[in-house]
Amino acid sequence: MNKAENFVDEMIKRILAAHPQMIMLILVFALGLALAPYAGAEEADHKPRIYVITDVGGDEDDEQSLVRLLVYAEMFDIEGIAVVRVGGTGSGPGFVRPHRAQSIIAAYGNDLPNLRQLSPNFPDASTLADVVKSDYHADITNKHAQGSHIFETEASRHVIEVLKKDDNRPIWFQAWGGLRPLAAALYHLDQRGESTDTIKNKIRVHTIEMQDYGTRWLIATYPDLFWVEDWSFRGLWMDGDQSLIDLTWVESNIRGHGSLGAIYPDQFGHKNHRGVKEGDTPTFLRLIDNGLNVPERPELGGWGGRFEYVGHVSAIHTNRYHASAEIGSDPFNTIYNPDRQLLGLFQGREWNGVKNIVKYRRQFQNDFAARMKWVRDGVGNRPPKVVVNGCSSTAIMEIEVGINEDITLDASESTDPDGDTLSFNWYQNVPERRPHYKDTPVYMTHHIWTNPPTLRPRVNHSVRSPTAIVRIPSDASGRVLMIICGVTDNGSP
Repeated sequence: MNKAENFVDEMIKRILAAHPQMIMLILVFALGLALAPYAGAEEADHKPRIYVITDVGGDEDDEQSLVRLLVYAEMFDIEGIAVVRVGGTGSGPGFVRPHRAQSIIAAYGNDLPNLRQLSPNFPDASTLADVVKSDYHADITNKHAQGSHIFETEASRHVIEVLKKDDNRPIWFQAWGGLRPLAAALYHLDQRGESTDTIKNKIRVHTIEMQDYGTRWLIATYPDLFWVEDWSFRGLWMDGDQSLIDLTWVESNIRGHGSLGAIYPDQFGHKNHRGVKEGDTPTFLRLIDNGLNVPERPELGGWGGRFEYVGHVSAIHTNRYHASAEIGSDPFNTIYNPDRQLLGLFQGREWNGVKNIVKYRRQFQNDFAARMKWVRDGVGNRPPKVVVNGCSSTAIMEIEVGINEDITLDASESTDPDGDTLSFNWYQNVPERRPHYKDTPVYMTHHIWTNPPTLRPRVNHSVRSPTAIVRIPSDASGRVLMIICGVTDNGSP
């Protein structure tokens, strides 16, 4: 019963041998399959660890994002929710509002029996309430003030505890309101001589803009941290089909759906529309195990956007990804200039990659709406289980094929747990202007399908058959072909 699409991201990689006298081709066909996200993602060693840093209680879109996150809580190990200062000035505990996070978690607790009909692996509300930590400190009166990273708080001490856990899985620090607690944690670990490469190598950062001094201090002090800098988050509410995010959509799909639906606030987004904003949601959308998202490969793209590897800023080597523009997109997708001043990132803001989120809006909104039905009723729609060429894993596979071959992709073994009828959409995914997969450029030319009109030779044109044929182009040496298969059922939503 689900129109939310699961995706198969299939990368075809060709490497031409360097010896000029040889015409030896090694073609690797990598297959990343979309298992229903309610399965493998729940295994303890497979779940992404996340630590949310939020200024909830100030901008209502943080509250919206927190509601959505909790509806997907079985997909993650939520290690912490640090509540940081709202706004740039002022003092007093009223400007750090952990009670807003606690009230949303309490609503989640009311809805938990119904959510556990979808999956028994949703965490207890008390477990989540225990990891809500305040970043209040009397001497921090301005989140942009230089030197604010030196102050210890309940939140920064908790970050240290999490970093020191005997768990080598990466921790995704999601900066909804800045990164001051992480900055303070690393500062004090260094001061005590307790910082290690093991600790730093766990850290993954996804920051929504650069919202405080701690964020800027971190990127200057630890440029080698794995860092996703997101300026494309406006794709949650800007551009595209507004009927999927407006107040009518919220009233139909969120309001009246349990305690979480009741606490989901109105928000003013682009051009003062009321409805969904959720500017911080891309930080965890790209971690959902739906067969399209690959957390450690931001350049491949997914529900939370696509990010181009930058590698340096002002001659400083970094391990950074920046939101990247889609070919043929609108002016919001201006190309990032990696030579901007390192700490001048508030100047010349660029709304990069909006289209990279907008193009999946129907899929992630339908999936959210389906989950909210579980919140309300304890029953609802589940996504298809996608199987291609006999493989049902969400991991990327690599298969050797030859030049000029016709490669058959067969998703006919895909099933729907609710018994719904499935439809299929195969298309080539042509990413940003400088795309790579494992240091290999992506093949950018369209027209790779064979046997028209059954398989139409243009990107984004539907191929409704469960079987598709891809002809490996003769000019694709040293390139990667990226093919997506969307599998949709005929349920509602």
